[in-house]
Amino acid sequence: PSERAAYSIPLFAADVIALTDALGIDKFSLVGHSMGGFIALRIAVDFRHRLRSLVLVDTAAGAVEMPQQRELRAELERLARSEGMAAVFDYNASHNPLALKGYELFPWHRELARRRMTETSVDGYIYAGRAMGRREDLTAALPEIDIPALVIVGAEDEPFRRPSELLAEGIPGARLMVIDGAAHSPTEECPSEFNRVLIDFLDGVDHG
Repeated sequence: PSERAAYSIPLFAADVIALTDALGIDKFSLVGHSMGGFIALRIAVDFRHRLRSLVLVDTAAGAVEMPQQRELRAELERLARSEGMAAVFDYNASHNPLALKGYELFPWHRELARRRMTETSVDGYIYAGRAMGRREDLTAALPEIDIPALVIVGAEDEPFRRPSELLAEGIPGARLMVIDGAAHSPTEECPSEFNRVLIDFLDGVDHG
Protein backbone atom coordinates (compact mmCIF):
# COMPACT_ATOMS: atom_id res chain seq x y z
CA PRO A 1 0.00 0.00 0.00
CA SER A 2 1.11 3.55 -0.66
CA GLU A 3 -0.66 5.10 2.36
CA ARG A 4 1.16 5.47 5.67
CA ALA A 5 -2.03 4.60 7.58
CA ALA A 6 -1.97 1.08 6.09
CA TYR A 7 1.14 0.22 8.11
CA SER A 8 1.17 -0.54 11.83
CA ILE A 9 2.08 -3.50 14.03
CA PRO A 10 -1.55 -3.97 15.20
CA LEU A 11 -2.72 -3.92 11.56
CA PHE A 12 -0.09 -6.51 10.60
CA ALA A 13 -1.20 -8.66 13.54
CA ALA A 14 -4.83 -8.41 12.42
CA ASP A 15 -3.73 -9.41 8.90
CA VAL A 16 -2.19 -12.62 10.25
CA ILE A 17 -5.38 -13.47 12.12
CA ALA A 18 -7.47 -12.70 9.03
CA LEU A 19 -5.24 -15.02 6.98
CA THR A 20 -5.59 -17.88 9.47
CA ASP A 21 -9.36 -17.29 9.51
CA ALA A 22 -9.46 -17.51 5.72
CA LEU A 23 -7.44 -20.73 5.85
CA GLY A 24 -9.70 -22.23 8.50
CA ILE A 25 -6.90 -22.45 11.09
CA ASP A 26 -8.27 -21.95 14.58
CA LYS A 27 -5.19 -22.47 16.79
CA PHE A 28 -1.56 -22.48 15.76
CA SER A 29 2.03 -22.09 16.87
CA LEU A 30 3.55 -18.82 15.72
CA VAL A 31 7.19 -18.01 14.97
CA GLY A 32 8.22 -14.37 14.45
CA HIS A 33 11.67 -13.00 13.58
CA SER A 34 12.74 -9.36 14.05
CA MET A 35 9.80 -7.24 12.81
CA GLY A 36 7.86 -10.48 12.56
CA GLY A 37 8.60 -10.91 16.25
CA PHE A 38 7.02 -7.53 17.00
CA ILE A 39 3.94 -8.75 15.12
CA ALA A 40 3.92 -12.18 16.80
CA LEU A 41 4.18 -10.56 20.23
CA ARG A 42 1.25 -8.27 19.41
CA ILE A 43 -0.78 -11.33 18.41
CA ALA A 44 0.17 -13.06 21.66
CA VAL A 45 -1.18 -10.07 23.58
CA ASP A 46 -4.31 -9.37 21.52
CA PHE A 47 -5.22 -12.86 20.27
CA ARG A 48 -3.44 -15.28 22.59
CA HIS A 49 -6.52 -17.57 22.69
CA ARG A 50 -5.59 -18.41 19.08
CA LEU A 51 -2.05 -19.52 19.89
CA ARG A 52 -0.77 -22.92 20.98
CA SER A 53 2.76 -21.62 21.41
CA LEU A 54 4.98 -18.67 20.59
CA VAL A 55 8.56 -18.45 19.30
CA LEU A 56 10.27 -15.05 19.25
CA VAL A 57 13.53 -14.74 17.30
CA ASP A 58 15.97 -11.80 17.59
CA THR A 59 13.24 -9.37 18.57
CA ALA A 60 12.07 -7.28 21.53
CA ALA A 61 9.09 -6.14 23.57
CA GLY A 62 10.46 -2.66 24.16
CA ALA A 63 13.27 -0.40 23.03
CA VAL A 64 16.40 -1.70 21.32
CA GLU A 65 19.59 0.27 21.87
CA MET A 66 21.10 1.00 18.46
CA PRO A 67 23.28 4.13 18.42
CA GLN A 68 22.50 6.72 15.72
CA GLN A 69 19.61 4.60 14.45
CA ARG A 70 17.37 7.66 13.97
CA GLU A 71 19.96 9.39 11.77
CA LEU A 72 20.64 6.22 9.81
CA ARG A 73 16.96 5.62 9.20
CA ALA A 74 16.41 9.20 8.00
CA GLU A 75 19.21 8.87 5.45
CA LEU A 76 17.94 5.49 4.25
CA GLU A 77 14.45 6.92 3.71
CA ARG A 78 15.93 9.83 1.76
CA LEU A 79 17.90 7.44 -0.43
CA ALA A 80 14.87 5.23 -0.99
CA ARG A 81 12.88 8.15 -2.37
CA SER A 82 15.70 9.74 -4.35
CA GLU A 83 17.87 6.86 -5.60
CA GLY A 84 15.95 3.62 -5.02
CA MET A 85 16.34 0.45 -3.01
CA ALA A 86 19.74 -0.61 -4.38
CA ALA A 87 21.20 2.60 -2.95
CA VAL A 88 19.45 1.87 0.35
CA PHE A 89 21.07 -1.54 0.52
CA ASP A 90 24.55 -0.22 -0.26
CA TYR A 91 24.35 2.52 2.37
CA ASN A 92 22.85 0.26 5.00
CA ALA A 93 25.44 -2.44 4.34
CA SER A 94 28.26 0.01 5.05
CA HIS A 95 26.73 2.06 7.91
CA ASN A 96 24.39 -0.22 9.90
CA PRO A 97 26.31 -2.04 12.68
CA LEU A 98 23.78 -4.89 12.59
CA ALA A 99 24.34 -5.44 8.87
CA LEU A 100 28.11 -5.02 9.13
CA LYS A 101 28.32 -7.70 11.81
CA GLY A 102 26.16 -10.13 9.85
CA TYR A 103 28.07 -9.73 6.59
CA GLU A 104 31.41 -10.01 8.38
CA LEU A 105 30.39 -13.36 9.84
CA PHE A 106 28.41 -14.59 6.83
CA PRO A 107 29.64 -12.93 3.60
CA TRP A 108 27.28 -15.04 1.48
CA HIS A 109 24.32 -13.45 3.28
CA ARG A 110 25.08 -10.09 1.68
CA GLU A 111 23.77 -11.07 -1.77
CA LEU A 112 20.67 -12.67 -0.29
CA ALA A 113 19.96 -9.49 1.66
CA ARG A 114 20.60 -7.34 -1.43
CA ARG A 115 18.07 -9.32 -3.45
CA ARG A 116 15.50 -9.09 -0.68
CA MET A 117 16.04 -5.36 -0.30
CA THR A 118 15.81 -4.55 -3.99
CA GLU A 119 12.58 -6.54 -4.27
CA THR A 120 11.00 -4.40 -1.54
CA SER A 121 8.81 -1.47 -2.55
CA VAL A 122 9.89 2.02 -1.49
CA ASP A 123 6.57 2.70 0.27
CA GLY A 124 6.67 -0.68 2.00
CA TYR A 125 10.22 -0.12 3.21
CA ILE A 126 9.58 3.38 4.53
CA TYR A 127 6.18 2.86 6.10
CA ALA A 128 6.94 -0.55 7.64
CA GLY A 129 10.06 0.99 9.17
CA ARG A 130 8.03 3.82 10.63
CA ALA A 131 5.51 1.32 11.96
CA MET A 132 8.31 -0.39 13.87
CA GLY A 133 9.48 2.96 15.21
CA ARG A 134 6.11 3.83 16.70
CA ARG A 135 5.19 0.37 18.02
CA GLU A 136 3.88 0.09 21.55
CA ASP A 137 6.19 -1.16 24.30
CA LEU A 138 4.62 -4.49 25.37
CA THR A 139 6.96 -5.26 28.27
CA ALA A 140 4.23 -4.78 30.87
CA ALA A 141 1.96 -7.24 29.03
CA LEU A 142 4.48 -10.11 28.96
CA PRO A 143 3.23 -11.74 32.20
CA GLU A 144 -0.21 -12.17 30.55
CA ILE A 145 1.21 -14.52 27.87
CA ASP A 146 0.27 -17.87 29.42
CA ILE A 147 1.24 -20.20 26.56
CA PRO A 148 4.44 -22.18 25.93
CA ALA A 149 7.07 -19.72 24.67
CA LEU A 150 10.61 -19.91 23.35
CA VAL A 151 12.95 -16.97 22.78
CA ILE A 152 15.84 -17.48 20.35
CA VAL A 153 18.68 -15.02 19.71
CA GLY A 154 21.96 -15.12 17.83
CA ALA A 155 24.98 -14.94 20.13
CA GLU A 156 26.49 -12.20 17.94
CA ASP A 157 23.31 -10.10 17.76
CA GLU A 158 24.44 -7.68 20.45
CA PRO A 159 21.56 -5.16 20.24
CA PHE A 160 19.00 -7.93 20.75
CA ARG A 161 20.74 -10.01 23.43
CA ARG A 162 19.40 -8.09 26.43
CA PRO A 163 15.93 -7.52 24.90
CA SER A 164 15.73 -11.28 24.32
CA GLU A 165 16.68 -11.97 27.94
CA LEU A 166 13.95 -9.56 29.05
CA LEU A 167 11.41 -11.38 26.89
CA ALA A 168 12.34 -14.72 28.45
CA GLU A 169 12.26 -13.23 31.94
CA GLY A 170 8.89 -11.54 31.36
CA ILE A 171 6.89 -14.36 29.75
CA PRO A 172 5.99 -16.99 32.38
CA GLY A 173 7.87 -20.23 31.79
CA ALA A 174 9.60 -19.01 28.63
CA ARG A 175 12.95 -20.50 27.65
CA LEU A 176 15.87 -18.60 26.12
CA MET A 177 18.09 -20.31 23.56
CA VAL A 178 21.24 -18.57 22.29
CA ILE A 179 22.50 -19.79 18.89
CA ASP A 180 26.29 -19.74 18.97
CA GLY A 181 27.89 -18.08 15.97
CA ALA A 182 24.64 -16.56 14.68
CA ALA A 183 23.98 -12.84 14.30
CA HIS A 184 20.55 -11.29 13.61
CA SER A 185 19.21 -14.01 11.29
CA PRO A 186 19.89 -17.45 12.80
CA THR A 187 17.17 -18.92 10.57
CA GLU A 188 19.50 -18.36 7.61
CA GLU A 189 22.92 -18.14 9.25
CA CYS A 190 22.73 -21.36 11.32
CA PRO A 191 19.66 -23.14 9.93
CA SER A 192 20.50 -26.65 11.18
CA GLU A 193 20.92 -25.53 14.78
CA PHE A 194 17.95 -23.18 14.58
CA ASN A 195 15.69 -25.90 13.17
CA ARG A 196 16.84 -28.38 15.82
CA VAL A 197 16.00 -25.95 18.62
CA LEU A 198 12.67 -25.03 17.04
CA ILE A 199 11.56 -28.62 16.37
CA ASP A 200 12.57 -29.75 19.87
CA PHE A 201 10.40 -27.00 21.31
CA LEU A 202 7.41 -27.67 19.04
CA ASP A 203 7.63 -31.42 19.76
CA GLY A 204 6.94 -30.60 23.39
CA VAL A 205 3.88 -28.45 22.69
CA ASP A 206 0.42 -29.96 23.17
CA HIS A 207 -1.17 -29.94 19.69
CA GLY A 208 -4.45 -31.41 20.84
